[in-house]
Amino acid sequence: AADLFETCVTEWGMRGLKLHPSAGFYPNQKEVYPLLETAQANNVPVIIHSGSMMVPLRSKYSQTIHLDDLGVDFPDLPIIAAHAGGMFGYRQMLSLMSIKLNFMADISAWQIYAQRDYSGFCRALREFLDFTEPERILFGSDSPSFRSIMSNADWVQLIRDLPEKSPKGISFTEQEINAVLGGNAQRLLGL
Repeated sequence: AADLFETCVTEWGMRGLKLHPSAGFYPNQKEVYPLLETAQANNVPVIIHSGSMMVPLRSKYSQTIHLDDLGVDFPDLPIIAAHAGGMFGYRQMLSLMSIKLNFMADISAWQIYAQRDYSGFCRALREFLDFTEPERILFGSDSPSFRSIMSNADWVQLIRDLPEKSPKGISFTEQEINAVLGGNAQRLLGL
């Protein structure tokens, strides 16, 4: 897999790697390390599913704590926690990101949180921006999985409207929102 990944990056222009541990492996297993070494050597970010998963996938493999070793063993590798640890596990991700400076997170699949508890969603996003720097938070949709809950256009608009529509006591700047909605990904991927 590492050899094929190397070819994908060096010959075919691949710009990132997605790992989905809930399929049956821990992201910090030594069998995964050759892929991570290849990514680090080629300055390619790795996005790793984090948080709970539906049957038949197993949530135990994708809990945020299993990313901790990667922050130690690959300190120069940009590691993105897809789903930011999930809407119920995001605080552990926030804790790791505050001390593992190569960690980033995306807010894909947070449409449910935003729709069911808009104030809670805004507070959580504000915590990420305050404790980890706005440059380390990425937009994501997890499309097409969540389009039945909220269209991608509505999801983008919800984020875009945060500076004007966030609850009292929670504020977002246009600069932060622009970074989340694309600026951070552009920088990370060299686009």
